[in-house]
Amino acid sequence: PTSCPASAVFLSGSAQFIRSTSSVDDTQDMDIQNEDKTAVGDERRQPTWSAGWRAVASLILAFHVAAIFIPPFTFATSTGPGEASPFAAPLMTFWRPYIDAMFLNHGYFFFAPNPGPNHLVRAEVIYDDGRPSETLWIPDKKRHWPRLFYHRHFMLTESLHSRFVDPVLPPDATRDPVVVAAWKSGRDQYLAVREAYRNRLKVKYGAARVELTRVEHRQPTPAEFLDEGVSLTDPRLYRDLPDDVPAGEVDELPPPSNPSLNRSLEDRNR
Repeated sequence: PTSCPASAVFLSGSAQFIRSTSSVDDTQDMDIQNEDKTAVGDERRQPTWSAGWRAVASLILAFHVAAIFIPPFTFATSTGPGEASPFAAPLMTFWRPYIDAMFLNHGYFFFAPNPGPNHLVRAEVIYDDGRPSETLWIPDKKRHWPRLFYHRHFMLTESLHSRFVDPVLPPDATRDPVVVAAWKSGRDQYLAVREAYRNRLKVKYGAARVELTRVEHRQPTPAEFLDEGVSLTDPRLYRDLPDDVPAGEVDELPPPSNPSLNRSLEDRNR
């Protein structure tokens, strides 16, 4: 009689232990099943590329990386406009359509640490209906506003200057047909761009004739700025660049030029 309660307690505890053990086993089985399902789902979600497709993707990436590398490499090995190294020039020619389409040919000529001169265009607009002729500057802070519009016109004048090719072929280059062909192509391109600028101004202002002059504006040297007080807009820092002969080097400030042109520059920079 005294052992019945103990037996009942023992049986009850055993049943509870069996139920808890069964519950743990069921939970573990469910976790294993869920992990198996997750693994199967991950395997289904993971893309499986064949060796051929991986090779194609690798070639596309290599082609694009080469297109990023070639423009600065061509610039670094150039000795002047249109004079890239014999190794870089064919690479640039082959990749150029893709480089231009992807807009990868950025300006790699940075301004620092020694910024060079900038280049403007002076346009003499001549009418045949009795109106007096006028002088226009491109770019012009008064007419070309806001600043982005001014910058776009500044890029037009720099583009024109960068395409300039001397009108006379150097005597030592006349025997090389490749050099002669490149010189002729560059000179024709410059004349075509200059004529397009001239025709656009003629149509815009209703002029009979437009004469364009490239103008170089350099910065004052430290000595000129500190010792002589030469400002950035001093008219002597501007010089005309001829189209019929190569422009020479400038070592010192020239004497004051045409007073009317000086007034025109003052109006532009005011």
